Amino acid sequence: MALAAIVGLAIDGGRLYELRRQVQNGADAAAMAGTRELAQMIAECDVPSAANDLRVAAKVLEFAALNGVEETSPDGDVEAWYVDLNGAFVDWVGMGTIPAGSTGVGARLVATDTTAFMQLFGFDHISAPGDGVAMAGPVTAVGGGLLPIAVPQPIVDEYKNKPDPTFMIMGNGDFCDITGCSPETENPPQSQRGWLQLGHVFNEAYSDHNHRLFRTFIYSMGTSGCRTPPIDYMDKIGVGGWAEQECDYPYLLYAGAKGSRGGDFIAGETGAMASAVHEVQNHIDEGDTTVVVPMFDYIYIGECKVSDGEICMESEFGSQEPPGSWMTGAAKYYYHIVGFVTVKLLDTSTSDKSITGRFVSEVVGEGKISPNSGLGSGTCVPAQLIGVVMWE
Repeated sequence: MALAAIVGLAIDGGRLYELRRQVQNGADAAAMAGTRELAQMIAECDVPSAANDLRVAAKVLEFAALNGVEETSPDGDVEAWYVDLNGAFVDWVGMGTIPAGSTGVGARLVATDTTAFMQLFGFDHISAPGDGVAMAGPVTAVGGGLLPIAVPQPIVDEYKNKPDPTFMIMGNGDFCDITGCSPETENPPQSQRGWLQLGHVFNEAYSDHNHRLFRTFIYSMGTSGCRTPPIDYMDKIGVGGWAEQECDYPYLLYAGAKGSRGGDFIAGETGAMASAVHEVQNHIDEGDTTVVVPMFDYIYIGECKVSDGEICMESEFGSQEPPGSWMTGAAKYYYHIVGFVTVKLLDTSTSDKSITGRFVSEVVGEGKISPNSGLGSGTCVPAQLIGVVMWE
């Protein structure tokens, strides 16, 4: 009997371990699936209706079942709930509505199975629970799949409400639609607006060259295509290479709050436009047309001109001047990144070095996010990139 008990414990214990792993994977998958549905609603400024609540519930049950836990089976149990930006319980999924401020979904799965040997000792069943919470929110950092073009936040705010949010980024920096081009602003002259020099990124929090997340690169960009070298060889990565979607920008870009000094400041200049336009057209021809684009709220000049009263990097971050000083000269400005949007590429023109695209919203399952006030809170930003991550 003692030997049978040891054998039974080993076999049924192993089955319990496997069941727990299966159920935990199912809980994570169900939470992610439900949150992806919720994130799609947030990105599209949808309403917290009963139908949308059923969409979330259906996804949770679908992915629970794919992982072997059927709600309709006597051996399975599935619960799901909405959470706010702090991860706190708000209400149950499937109650007929989605509470305002919901930013994620939690799921708890329980699976039960019969024992093989332990029934001899009065243990007929083994039971395993699994819990997971996923969260949705604006993406605050992205890496690969990045186009070396930035768009100003006012343009995004203006175009997102248009029936057709199609625009053109011109080689001279203008943004245009079918009604004409947006005028230059006072911040400062917008020459070459949007063409990023991704080899020069400044971040106040990571300006120390010895920091592992050192954020200030000082090299000029070539057009040598896509490589992934150490920081000291950033000049070997071409902007044209990053326009190719199979080429990942090798560092995360971080977004700060609007009007703050946080996040990345990316220098922009005139180089590599023709190369980037050419690579963009190649991908349009191949049908690979959705890209991530940084969004900025302000442009700073590198070094101030004498007595002009300009707001520049030199005056704002004077004590943190990078090696080699701030970038200066014609069209070399610093774009303050405050977010990311997705753009569907439509067409290009090599004669005026322009790219035609359309603002879209897209849910992604990667990136760093910052949960906001969630669905139905009145803070929807339809052109904002929403990410989904496992939270706990």
